[in-house]
Parts: sequence; structure tokens; C-alpha cells
Amino acid sequence: MITLLSTWTFGVALGFVALGVFVSYRLFAFPDITTDGSFTLGAVVATVCLVSGVDPILATLAGMAAGAAAGACTGMLHAILGIEPLLSGILMTTALASVNLVVLGRSNVPLSGVATLFDRAEKLLLPMARWLGFSSETAGEAARLGFVLAAAAATVSLLYLFFRTRLGTAMRAGGDSPTMARALGRNTGGLTVAGLAIANALTAFSGGLVAQYQGFADVQMG
Repeated sequence: MITLLSTWTFGVALGFVALGVFVSYRLFAFPDITTDGSFTLGAVVATVCLVSGVDPILATLAGMAAGAAAGACTGMLHAILGIEPLLSGILMTTALASVNLVVLGRSNVPLSGVATLFDRAEKLLLPMARWLGFSSETAGEAARLGFVLAAAAATVSLLYLFFRTRLGTAMRAGGDSPTMARALGRNTGGLTVAGLAIANALTAFSGGLVAQYQGFADVQMG
């Protein structure tokens, strides 16, 4: 039972990568290879912050911000320098391979003895898991699964609401028909940069969650 719950937890944590790819590829038709590097970047930044004593929530947000910056850089390579989308992502991912190693300081950093988001979630949701009938052996893992499910539901809801706003609608329109969006006075380059920032923030969030769940960050985990 624990193996099944842990598999679901790990799968849902990786699901944020799928959300990021959906935003970049489905909404903007942008084959963003930056995903590979920003996943590791989110894990690396979150881990370094946690080891330095930063609050787990702030550490995870820092990882997301780093991922958003990486996505924005990819967007600017395409929008400003005119580099093809696929090549922009490849260039950024290649650069991030070195950045991740410099930030982490070595190839692998453990999180043993460091409080993570999952530790907080377990303390918060453990009583509910026991109330739902999980045994003492499986209640902790059930609490972690409940946390990532709640995070996924909240993220999907926020994305749905955001892409129904005026800015979100403009971003979707720019992805579907850049020519029409430009004719209506929209800055399609800026919309692409913003969209890739959102997509890679989601991917970096996934990396941060996976690192905290596994208990370590590795420069090869992308």
C-alpha cells in the first residue's frame, strides 16, 4: 500500500511538468526544450535554500522564480534575437546545465535532517489521514499524497481562472494566431515571454517538489 501511495505522490508531483508543457506547447505552439533544465533548476535552487535554512515555502517559491526566469530568457532569445523556438530551448538548457552545477556546488546534495514541504504537509494532514482509515504505517504517505493532490487542484484552478482574464485571453489568442494578435496591437513577443515564464515556473515547481520528496537534489535529475 505504501508503494502504491508513494507512486501516486511521485506521479502527481511530476504532473506539474505536464502542465508546463501544456502551456508552452498547446497554448503557444512553442516546443520548449527548456523544461529539461528548468526542472533541475527548480530542484537545485529549492534545495540550496532549504539547506541554508530558508522556509520550505519560500525555498519552493525561489525555485519557481528561477524557473520562470529561465523560461523568460528562452522567450527573449526567440522574441528579441529571432532564434527559432527549438534552438532557443536547446541553448537555454545547455546553459542551465552549467548554472545548476554552480548553484548546487556539487553533483548531489541531500536534504537529510532538513524540514521540507512534505514534512509540514504530513503534520497538518496526518490526523485527517488517520480519520479516513489509513493505518499508522500508511497515514504519513497518504498525507503527502493529499498535499500534492491539493496543490495540483489549486494550480489547475488558478490556471483556468487566469487564462479567462483579459491578459490570459490575449496570451491564448497570441498563441493560436500571432498574426491576428499583432494586427490587434498585441505584443506577441511579450506574451510569449510571459507564457514561457509561467510554463517553466510550473516545471521548476515540480522539480522542487520531487527534490523535497526524494530527499536530495542532483544535477542529473532533469
